Amino acid sequence: MQYFKNLDQNLFELINQRWVNSFFDHLMPFVTEYKNTWWVVLFLAFVWVLAQKKKAFIAILQAILLIAITDSFNSKIIKPIIERPRPEQSLGPQNVRLLTHHHSGHSFPSTHATNSFAVATLVMRTSFVAGLVALPIAALIAYSRVYVGVHFPSDVVAGMFLGFVIAHLYWHLLNVARVFFGKRRARRR
Repeated sequence: MQYFKNLDQNLFELINQRWVNSFFDHLMPFVTEYKNTWWVVLFLAFVWVLAQKKKAFIAILQAILLIAITDSFNSKIIKPIIERPRPEQSLGPQNVRLLTHHHSGHSFPSTHATNSFAVATLVMRTSFVAGLVALPIAALIAYSRVYVGVHFPSDVVAGMFLGFVIAHLYWHLLNVARVFFGKRRARRR
C-alpha cells in the first residue's frame, strides 16, 4: 500500500511542480473552475443542439440529471466515508503549488473528474462525434485538478472511473425504463 501512496505523491509532484510552464499556469486555473468554463460548455451544447436537435437536447437534460446524481453520490456519500485530505493538508502548503483558492473538504475522489467523465461518457453513448469533443475536455478538467494542486492523481483517476461507471449504469437504467414503459404503453393500446 505504501508503494501506491508513494507513487501517487511522486506523480503529484511531477504534475504540480515539475511538468509546469507559464501557459499552463494561466490555463489550468481557468479550466479547473466551473464558473470560468460554463460558457464554453453552453456554447458547445448549443452547437450540438443545432446539429442534432432533439437527440442532443434530450442528452443535455439527461446530463443535468446525471451531474446531480454523481455530484451528490460523490460529495455526500463517498468523500465523507473515505475522508482523504487534500494535498495541501497532507503534504503541507510548502510542498504544493496551489494555483487556485484553498479548497476545504475531502479529496478522494475528485468530484470534478467524476462529473465531467460521467457527462463525457453519456455524450459518447449518445453521439460518438460529440463524445470525441467531450472526452478531451473531461480529461483536461481532470488533469487541471492535479496541476493546480487540489487533488492527487489517484483522486482524479478514481473520479474518472466512478463517473464512467455511474454513466454506464445510468444509461442501462434508462434503456430498461424505455423498454418497460414502452411495453406498458403498447399494452394500453
